[in-house]
Amino acid sequence: MKKTVFILFFTVVCLAAAAADTVLFCISDNTDQEEPTAWTVSVLRAFEDGVMDAFFDAGHIVTNSFLNECRDIAGKDAENEADVAQIMGSRMGADRVMIMEIIFPEAFSDDLPVPVKARYTMYSNTGKTVFQETETVLEIAEEKGEEELLDSFTEIGIEIASKMISGLQVF
Repeated sequence: MKKTVFILFFTVVCLAAAAADTVLFCISDNTDQEEPTAWTVSVLRAFEDGVMDAFFDAGHIVTNSFLNECRDIAGKDAENEADVAQIMGSRMGADRVMIMEIIFPEAFSDDLPVPVKARYTMYSNTGKTVFQETETVLEIAEEKGEEELLDSFTEIGIEIASKMISGLQVF
């Protein structure tokens, strides 16, 4: 009896995993820093944590990378983000590729610059856009402390991914 229950449970888990969409999440920012600051990396990771948590919670399998790494791997064949999505989606076995760019203000004097926008698009692994490029203006109180800011970015990542997930259910 226990063996039958285990086999049934294992089969259901395998079928659920096989039915789950796989998503490659690529993130970047608009700064021209060759070596991003620790703060910039922390901000990108906070957004990434939120996006990945939302996709995992919705039952998707998610992998991640920085967009510049995806572009490097895609090589000269990738002329635009749709090409990067097609090449990377195919190579990584992802059904969908989400690309997000975090926009920092062009000039900032603060050690902890707060991003002002998030721009994001979802592609199929064929390069077809399945969720049009969207830009969200980020209204975050700059007087928050570092941890509070990072928590805010994670929450925004969750909100953005949740919108995409609900949009995916339409396709």
